[in-house]
Amino acid sequence: MKRPLILTLLVSATALLHGQSRYTPAQLDSLHTEARRVSHDSTKAQLYLMLAKATYRSSLDSGLIFAEHGMAAAEATEYQRGRAALYSLMGAIYKSMGDYPKSIEHSLEALRLADPEHDIKILGATHNDLGNLYKQLAEREPALYHYAQAGRYVEQMGYYFGKGIVEVNMGSIYGDEQQYDSAQYYYDKALATAAAHPGLDYVKALAYNNYGEMRARQGRHREALDYYRRTLAFDRMSGDKVGALLTHSVIAMSYAALQQADAARAHVDTSLTLARESGAGHFLSQAYAMHAQVEAELGNYKSAYEIHCRHKILYDSLNDVERTEQIAEMEVKYDTEVKEQENRLLRARSELKDAQLISLGAGAALLLILTFLLYNRRILKQRAAMAHREVAYQEELLSVGIASQEQERKRISRDLHDGVGQQLSGLKMAWQRLSDDLSRKHTTDQSQKLLELTHLLDAATNDVRTISHQMMPRILQENGLVEALDDMLDSTLRPAGIAYEFTHYKLAARYPEEIEVGLYRIAQELVNNALKHARATEIDIQLYHNKGALLLTVEDNGIGFAVSDRSGDGHGMGNMRSRAQALGGKLQIESNPGNGSRFVVRVPIIEAVV
Repeated sequence: MKRPLILTLLVSATALLHGQSRYTPAQLDSLHTEARRVSHDSTKAQLYLMLAKATYRSSLDSGLIFAEHGMAAAEATEYQRGRAALYSLMGAIYKSMGDYPKSIEHSLEALRLADPEHDIKILGATHNDLGNLYKQLAEREPALYHYAQAGRYVEQMGYYFGKGIVEVNMGSIYGDEQQYDSAQYYYDKALATAAAHPGLDYVKALAYNNYGEMRARQGRHREALDYYRRTLAFDRMSGDKVGALLTHSVIAMSYAALQQADAARAHVDTSLTLARESGAGHFLSQAYAMHAQVEAELGNYKSAYEIHCRHKILYDSLNDVERTEQIAEMEVKYDTEVKEQENRLLRARSELKDAQLISLGAGAALLLILTFLLYNRRILKQRAAMAHREVAYQEELLSVGIASQEQERKRISRDLHDGVGQQLSGLKMAWQRLSDDLSRKHTTDQSQKLLELTHLLDAATNDVRTISHQMMPRILQENGLVEALDDMLDSTLRPAGIAYEFTHYKLAARYPEEIEVGLYRIAQELVNNALKHARATEIDIQLYHNKGALLLTVEDNGIGFAVSDRSGDGHGMGNMRSRAQALGGKLQIESNPGNGSRFVVRVPIIEAVV
């Protein structure tokens, strides 16, 4: 089923910071009166911010007007934190209005103004809003980058509501790409977060909505309806008219797919009513488009065409109004610029008459030099900032890519173990019974062939188990890093006759999954290199916790190598460095030809899971 135009999820982004505060009409009036009465601009800005947050979900225009009043007050006193919060909220409002350029402009200004030390919530909310916007534009990589940034900030401040929102949004990316196992993984994480912390019904509603969307895409519309109804119950309880409008739309589409025309049209009517009440033309245009889709799904192509024409007329008129406003704004800016240039010219002529030629020349030269220096300094700062953002972006992409890879390894390992592995085990038992019966009835040569087939079946079963273990060792998931490393070293080094010693101390029982998996993969690669390339006969492995970091040391007595020549991508070094960087750590290499090698991986630990 094609989802109608705007995902309910995109409205959810604002909840990370801008969630609607609940006030009675009388309380809103009192708040508005107080905002107009106070003379202190920073207080006025805070009150208008509260009004904007309280009203924008029921009326985008009202929310925007209050936000603009707050911005005027905040700018009057250079109240930077208030400006950051207001820019972030206005970015969210413009996104809901469908004005993506203004949304991006205001969101980026919020990121520029927000203080990384004290405005973590604003930064998390704004990155999440930008992630949703880029998701709506089908730009996957920027969306994942901003979601990952949002996740980092909400984890940093222990903000479980924001954590649940980010988990839902990450799932939606994979859902759009029909990677349903990965999508369900993140939706389940969001529901678990909501279940563990009271007051997160909004997170549940979003996860249910996206579950419904996923089921609808799979053609399981009755299951989708069950999830959508749960979302709609929350929309009604919270008074979220925009969310209810969108939820009625997707319910109508699922009923249409089931050919239940009366139910579909009832929800269409409700969606149209809510769109008209919102006063936002783009919502009504989208409601018409959804209505046309419903009629087409029901086979009423004539009605679908007529309703689509209404949508097209309204859509074009909205764009015409927007273009007219843009042209008028450009004309005003042009006239203003012309007048300013004329004024500057008149002032320059007056100064030219009064000033001495030598002084004017010297002043102009000095001005040019200063202008050049300031301009050059600004360019250098911008380039440095862009380079920093690019590095951060690449690191986030790397982290997301490795996490996705490990999630897929885990899924394949589970499928091999629980699916193919179990089937082969059952087949092996049945074959053993059959071969025993046949051996008693046939010649020695035939019995030998049956035995050879049995050995082949044993080898296939063992191969599947080995591959499953290599993809994602079960012992790592169940018992943690220490036991997994011990098992890997025993199964790898002991059969090869390599002497080894594994020591560990000052460790917690468990660490975050991404750290355990990352260090396990690095250790696995280093041990394999020692076997295949270093020709080592002794290997020493240490794992310990020291001064806020987890350290893994692997040392061998092999042939060694020149670090300057082979510390790049040789023998998987690039892969190991990437894994260490994705964990916020680094890989240090010490080696010389003929003197063995020593590798140290240092990963910062914020909080161990005990």
